[in-house]
This record gives sequence, C-alpha cells and structure tokens, in this order.
Amino acid sequence: MTGIFLRSAGIRIPNKNLRELPRATLIYGAGEMGVRILQEIRRTGERYVVAYADKSKSLHGQVIMGLKVHSPEQIKRLVARNDIKVIILAIPHARHRERRAVIKELEKFHLEVLVLPDYEDVASGHIN
Repeated sequence: MTGIFLRSAGIRIPNKNLRELPRATLIYGAGEMGVRILQEIRRTGERYVVAYADKSKSLHGQVIMGLKVHSPEQIKRLVARNDIKVIILAIPHARHRERRAVIKELEKFHLEVLVLPDYEDVASGHIN
C-alpha cells in the first residue's frame, strides 16, 4: 500500500545505487504513514530524511526511528540549517481543508512539496 501512496505523490523509488548525494527531505507527519515512508526511503537511499514535523504537541521532541519530531513552527529553521529541498506531506487521515491549509503554509518555503493522498481517496478508487 505504501507504494501506491509514493507513486501517487510523484516519488520514484529506484532500485539502484545513486552516486550523487540524496536530497535533504523533511517528512510532515510522524504517524504510521510517515514512518512507512521513512522506512522505504531508507531502503532505497534516494533521499536523506532530516527530521519529522508534526502538529501533535505530544510528539514534539520525541525521536522516532532515529529522527526527532519538531513542531511545524520550526520548519523554517530546519530548512535553513539542513538545506532541505523536499517536504513530504504524510497526513493521510487529515481532512481536505486541513491538508490545504498545511500545503498553503508550506508553499512559503519555496520547496518541492510532495503530497500523499488521503485514505478516503485511495479507498474510494480516486487514486490508482
């Protein structure tokens, strides 16, 4: 199922060794889908994930699979400090309105934002 989400967000996972440095990436969403994406990215080595960002205050400061979870307010600092080029939005349970608000907020960083589809779209057949 993770493969469906990654392909629909435009994330290619090649099965080859890359000689160039992977692109620094932040995962927005430290839940189950964020963890699955991190596992897949680490398996392929295509990207280098720097950290998670999540709006859930109970997660702030925690370390999940070796990555610290930060509040969304810290994204600007993380981008500058780590030369982040890509943000993967991994909040499949969020309502469309909430997802649009997060995307609008992320647009101000002028980075590539990859959006994973929500579970409703996949279950209803809107995403192949």
